[in-house]
Amino acid sequence: MSRVEFEPSLKKTLSHLEDALQQLIENQEREIDLSIFRAASEVEHVAFLLSQELGENYISTRPRRQRKRSLDLGPSLTVAHDLVMQAIEHTNDLRACYAKLSECRSIIAAVQEELFQRSLRTGQ
Repeated sequence: MSRVEFEPSLKKTLSHLEDALQQLIENQEREIDLSIFRAASEVEHVAFLLSQELGENYISTRPRRQRKRSLDLGPSLTVAHDLVMQAIEHTNDLRACYAKLSECRSIIAAVQEELFQRSLRTGQ
């Protein structure tokens, strides 16, 4: 697998995360859901492809809600964005790229869970 195959998806992920950060700044929570969903979709796709290439057992991320307090979305999205940038830098080392994306997947899943919990609290 060459980086040409998945680098465009990683760049789309960056764009979706940047959109989500902008929407967070503009307090557009309904639009954030779609941007996060799109980012998650791209990350899951690339992580799956890399897992197949590396012979890893792929397990779709499921958020693990361990804390009772709310997740701060801005810093979480920023960390996810940084991890995707690092994954792009490591596209020549597929295992390092996969590790960065695995961490990013967990963060995005936690953000999705937080958005879901917020929607339950507000009734939207």
